[in-house]
Amino acid sequence: MYTEMLGLSWPEMTTGAYWIALIVGGGLVALSTLSLGDMFGGHDIDVSADIGIDGHVDFGHDVGGHDVGATEGVSSLATWLSFSFLVYFLFAFGAIGLLLASVAEAGPLLSLIGALTGGGLIGQIAHQMRRSVQASSGNSATRPEDYVNRIGRVSIGIEPGRRGEVALQVRGTERYVPAVTLKDGARFLTGARVFVVAYRAGVAEVVSPDEAPANV
Repeated sequence: MYTEMLGLSWPEMTTGAYWIALIVGGGLVALSTLSLGDMFGGHDIDVSADIGIDGHVDFGHDVGGHDVGATEGVSSLATWLSFSFLVYFLFAFGAIGLLLASVAEAGPLLSLIGALTGGGLIGQIAHQMRRSVQASSGNSATRPEDYVNRIGRVSIGIEPGRRGEVALQVRGTERYVPAVTLKDGARFLTGARVFVVAYRAGVAEVVSPDEAPANV
């Protein structure tokens, strides 16, 4: 119906969408490659020594009996989606769609399915590689004490006895670190604000902002 109103056929509409995605995504990829600033933001994960709220550093300390195994359940959107994912998705979506439609002469539906699948896969690979690289580079740029006495945002829900994740602004960059509750039975949903009272073995221990020490 809409294609008829615009005077375009379905293949023409999808081809136009591929070209737009390729131009927009390719342009942003090119700008990033030319190092015109950190366009995509970052997700940094830092694993280092232990440090408590009193400033005492304790290397190799465990996390007070908490289970810090792999988080179960669905990860937050920040784990899977980002601006870099969108950019590389658009670029790959456009390129794959044009190749399938023009070069391979695949049908419109098959081209669209292939473009969506390939774009999602390449976008996710680029996003996860960026997270991995920035996590590695963040290790040498920060100190354990940089994470203590800070308000953070829960990016993966924290359940009693199970590790979640907290986003913190550290040295001008939003970094994502594993986190557990300091108090038994406490839980924090995704998006909640928390206060980091300790950072041990690469894991932040958090309480609610109302429970932050008065002298901080």
